[in-house]
Amino acid sequence: MAASTYDADNMVVSGVLASDSYILYPYTKENLIFGFSKYGELINGEVKQGLEYDGMDVFANPNVLEKDWSQGWYIDIHYADLANNYKRAWAFALYSDISGSTGIGGDWKEGCTNGPLGTPYGGRKTNVWATTDDIKVLYDGPRRFVALTKTTLYDSEAKTSDDALVSVTITFVFNKVKKNVILFKDIKRLDTGKFGRTFQVEFSNRGEWDIGTSAAPPSYAHFYDNLTTVYDGHYHEFYNATNDVTGFDLVQMIDEGGSYVGFAAFWPQLFGK
Repeated sequence: MAASTYDADNMVVSGVLASDSYILYPYTKENLIFGFSKYGELINGEVKQGLEYDGMDVFANPNVLEKDWSQGWYIDIHYADLANNYKRAWAFALYSDISGSTGIGGDWKEGCTNGPLGTPYGGRKTNVWATTDDIKVLYDGPRRFVALTKTTLYDSEAKTSDDALVSVTITFVFNKVKKNVILFKDIKRLDTGKFGRTFQVEFSNRGEWDIGTSAAPPSYAHFYDNLTTVYDGHYHEFYNATNDVTGFDLVQMIDEGGSYVGFAAFWPQLFGK
């Protein structure tokens, strides 16, 4: 079994590509190692571990100031109460808000009225209220690891079930003999019947790839839009079983020296405003 460190708030998981008995993999046998937090970020702040391959950690790069480490998600919700008064809720878990040492990590900063970049500072912030469950490990075997994180946002400080807006559930799936980690992100509306008719959710994947050995490593990124996949509109409820939008998006990053290559793929394809 690959080495994994268990903690309620953070974990580190190591692959087994360097030691596995498979002989047909056509690439260098180095282990992929990744850390993550219960908030759903690919950064373990306790041991400073992000997504690392062959000594290069792109999300917790020791050559980059920790305040600039960033990986996770942002959500923006526009809704109405029962009297149809307009409301807006936002939240992010990005490990750092890039403000400085006081903006790194920490528990949820709630009821923030000064915006995502204002005070109070912290890596997990919201203008409403939030709870995050401990990491739940579903499986940790010789060649596969599966874990679950869950955050719930509330309309009230009381945080009762009647106040719940949405839950953000992220499932981490890691094939330990491969060089990628799959994250399934599910946003579930919890307020059905409790608020007014308007309810719009926008969810954003965020992450800063620091590939290189300098304090601000330059890199090249190329984006590929709407690539073909067999997973068409029938595989996602948002598309109502139609194939109008069926692809996935891919971005490839290469460091300035050409020694490291990373990629991130997103399905279904991304939307911008």
